[in-house]
Amino acid sequence: MFHAFQILNNVANNPTAITGSVAEALMATAAGLVIAIIGLVSFNGLQNQMRFVVHQMETLRSMLINRMSGLDHSHALNATETQPVIYAAKEA
Repeated sequence: MFHAFQILNNVANNPTAITGSVAEALMATAAGLVIAIIGLVSFNGLQNQMRFVVHQMETLRSMLINRMSGLDHSHALNATETQPVIYAAKEA
């Protein structure tokens, strides 16, 4: 576009000479859009893969918690030990 406006500055140039510069600017814009679209498609693909992996990890975590909650943990505490006290946060 800069080249196109430089052509217009010179009075001796034909106004139709600007069309070549406009075509050059449009080609650069088209190339930029192609690169942006390729990047967007790649980003969306990677994001979907990450969502799938996170979903699998959350499912595995839930399965492990369910299996661990089914185990009897009473043998872990001796008769002399007391269970930890858990305090809930008070709301104002």
